[in-house]
Amino acid sequence: MKRFLAGLGTAWTVVGLTLLAMVLINQLLVWFLPSPDQGALVVDGSVAPDNSVADAYEDAYWRKDYWAEHGEARGTEWRSYVYWRRAPFQGEMINVDLHGFRNGWQNADAKADAPQVWVFGGSLVWGTGVPDAFTLPSQLAFLYAKKDQEHPVRVLNFGESGYVSGQSRLAFAQALACGGQKPALVIFVDGANDVFAAFQAERAGIPQNEQRRATEFNSSQRPGTLLSAWFNRLDGVEHLRAWGAAAPNLLPVGDLAQSVVRSYLAYVDQMQALADANGIATAFVWQPHLFAKQQLSRDEQAIVNASFRRHRDLQLAADQSLAAALAESPRSLINLAALFADEPQPRFSDFVHVDDQGLETLARAIFAELPEILPVDDESAAESADTKTTNEPPSPLATSCQDLPVVEISE
Repeated sequence: MKRFLAGLGTAWTVVGLTLLAMVLINQLLVWFLPSPDQGALVVDGSVAPDNSVADAYEDAYWRKDYWAEHGEARGTEWRSYVYWRRAPFQGEMINVDLHGFRNGWQNADAKADAPQVWVFGGSLVWGTGVPDAFTLPSQLAFLYAKKDQEHPVRVLNFGESGYVSGQSRLAFAQALACGGQKPALVIFVDGANDVFAAFQAERAGIPQNEQRRATEFNSSQRPGTLLSAWFNRLDGVEHLRAWGAAAPNLLPVGDLAQSVVRSYLAYVDQMQALADANGIATAFVWQPHLFAKQQLSRDEQAIVNASFRRHRDLQLAADQSLAAALAESPRSLINLAALFADEPQPRFSDFVHVDDQGLETLARAIFAELPEILPVDDESAAESADTKTTNEPPSPLATSCQDLPVVEISE
């Protein structure tokens, strides 16, 4: 028995030292091996500032504490169909409920049968960079409360970091399948992640980092494959492999951009059909991004310089392709790609995330274009009360469904 325990201890020591060596080698590769993509940057050798110190947050008294908390709240859990949701988290500025949805500001007067607005999208909607009360859904909830105090509305945040429009579509379908209360309005804010995912994979219509999932598929059944999948995800190893890889055959930027827009509009049509079938109003928003901004701050210029040329060009080409598609076949779509084009103040902390004031500007731009869901006079209010079918209180099944936020009502 002693020999067995001694052998086990030796094996454990060897495994530990091996893992430690792998981590050290990876760090050395990151430090000393230049990224093979440096030559593909807008300005070779440029380095973007970290989000937490970008000048967009220069006047935010909470930024240091927020970004420290943001690091703690990055955990995710597996979720069928959409791949992931945040793990539950409780903090001072970031709170994620038991189902993985971020909390936000709500009108305290909104009861169980109040109309609901669901907002879908990626990290811009989730609220990367700002406390709960400043997220886009929170800003929209405040605008609804300010517009009509007599008819409270609840705005729910379905956004999740990294989501592309296809994941928004699936998240919407899954939420409706829960049953219970349907929203009066759904808002989809997408575009930038669709472009970035296509830049990564040279293929439109798929989620981000899909190549990693292909590598990891069924790896749990093969220990060697599992170890290889983990090892190949190390940053230094990815640098090393990229240096030895042949240059990929890239599609012309314009062709890939058109493919991105075709895929995005196909998802828009599917979401519209699903909403129409359930009597739900819709709003589709093509989100703003840094590459369209003309007056850049010091840090915004550094972010652009450190971006991949192909990514920047693909995003701008997708904007043009979308505009052309909408001109040829008009749709009810809010194109806000250039919302901050003439904004002189720093707003972006990377190519897509904006500060709290930027989110307020975005919320107001979206709110001005939203279809009416609140009664405009007593007669229409009475008619709405007689005919509404979507604002029944949620069923027990719906309240326990992981594809819906946990809604807490203050009576």
